[in-house]
Amino acid sequence: MTEGDEECSFLTENPTLQDLNTKLVKAKSAQQRLEIEYYGAEQTLSLWRQKTDQQRARLQTNIQYSRQNLFSLSSRVSSLRAKLDRGEYCGSQLDEAERKEEEAQMRISKLEEEFEELDRNPHTTELVREKESAFHRLEGAKSEVAALNTEFLRLRTKLLDDAKRFVSSPHGQHLFSQLGSISNTPMTMREKLKLAASLSVLQSNGISETDIAGIVEMLLPVYSQPHPKLSSLDIHGVADFIKSGHCKKIVILCGAGISVNAGIPDFRSPGTGLYSQLKELNLPFPEAIFDIEYYKKNPKPFCTQAKLLFPANRCFQPTKTHHFLRLLADKGVVQRIYTQNIDTLESVARVPAEKLVFAHGSLASAHCLGCGQEYSSDFVLGRYYADEIPVCDKCGGLVKPDIVFFGEPLPQRFVQLHEEDLKECDLLLILGTSLNVQPVSWLVSMVRYWVPRILINRTPVTEIQQNAEGNTRDVELIGDCDSITSQLVSELGWDSDLQNLILSNTTTSTSTATSAETTPTPVPQVPVSLPSHDP
Repeated sequence: MTEGDEECSFLTENPTLQDLNTKLVKAKSAQQRLEIEYYGAEQTLSLWRQKTDQQRARLQTNIQYSRQNLFSLSSRVSSLRAKLDRGEYCGSQLDEAERKEEEAQMRISKLEEEFEELDRNPHTTELVREKESAFHRLEGAKSEVAALNTEFLRLRTKLLDDAKRFVSSPHGQHLFSQLGSISNTPMTMREKLKLAASLSVLQSNGISETDIAGIVEMLLPVYSQPHPKLSSLDIHGVADFIKSGHCKKIVILCGAGISVNAGIPDFRSPGTGLYSQLKELNLPFPEAIFDIEYYKKNPKPFCTQAKLLFPANRCFQPTKTHHFLRLLADKGVVQRIYTQNIDTLESVARVPAEKLVFAHGSLASAHCLGCGQEYSSDFVLGRYYADEIPVCDKCGGLVKPDIVFFGEPLPQRFVQLHEEDLKECDLLLILGTSLNVQPVSWLVSMVRYWVPRILINRTPVTEIQQNAEGNTRDVELIGDCDSITSQLVSELGWDSDLQNLILSNTTTSTSTATSAETTPTPVPQVPVSLPSHDP
């Protein structure tokens, strides 16, 4: 991230920008669906033309062969007529030869007519028209995305410029000196800009300076109120904060990184991520495997990949990080766990169901896209293992696991809980996610301005800036999730608690597996999963 980006990263919290960004995300999603539509129209036309070319070649061969045959027949007719002129009796042979010659001429005429019809085929014209129409719609979508992106950048620049002007104005200088003196800590430029941005938006919408001054007076107690802070911006400070008793409502955001050590790949890791293994599926773009419109047209790639990722003889077990989530819940400090993963390993680790929100759904159940009939995970997995596409017994429609594909709404449980949870949150843990998928990535900016935000991930993310000027709450713990959570557990003095949890869950899983061995089922009962929608 550049210095300029760091300076105005707070603008991601601006509701106007968030609304515009939501429109931009929807427009990009529409563009992707139109790319799929155009790709499909192009492929259909290409296949039709290949078929037509094959028919044309076959007709040309048949016409050439028929003409050679006609030439032979005509030569025989001429020879028989010469014999008849010489008085030799060959009337019946001549009649037969003339009949065959006439049939050969008729066959050639029919073949030539079929050949001409290929060029006049209305289906070819229709497919060309569909491709051109899809192309124009796609170009329109691209233009809309470009326009929204331009507007987003323009508004972002304007908000930052307005905020900077407010910071340098006499009114702004007086405000910030007051805030600094009350809190006994001078405000950083980022804090000034963040507050100034909200005030300048009011001013640009016709709110008078007198009214703004009144709002400022209301804000003073909020900004001057003491809040618990991390003792240090490292793993020791995080452990101290948790042990201090200040946090009782931890919100946790999880991504695919917490399941990698269970043998489930993430998305974008070079060479091992799911998207790097999809080339042979001939997708228009990697994300199409999780696009609802593409699935409706071509479910085969998803079904094939699901079978390869989760063979019937393999059972995935929770990682240390999954058990760490259960441990935090048992300690009574968790408000909610929002997982982007669909593998249900949090449930396998026996995290209480009321603490879990599967933001992108899960593979635990499935439904028919046509009539809504519910199906079990065993049903869809059994079809995958048999190289079949699961279809509904009632209406024949496609059956899809209850995973949120691109282009589908998020679960109601997410919609109902996330705003209140983030308002109550007193510590935000971000585990194994690069925050590339919205709207889950927006949750990071929804916590209160003083709430510590801890990233545990293999790579840094834009939203968490430990090295930003004046930062007192963001901590980056970069590395393997299991390794870092193990260190954090040691800092907390919870090693024996974690080991007991893991041992207890392993014993339960082994007992369940032994019982399953004595009672065979057509499809093995295994905790199964696909990578989350967020690498």
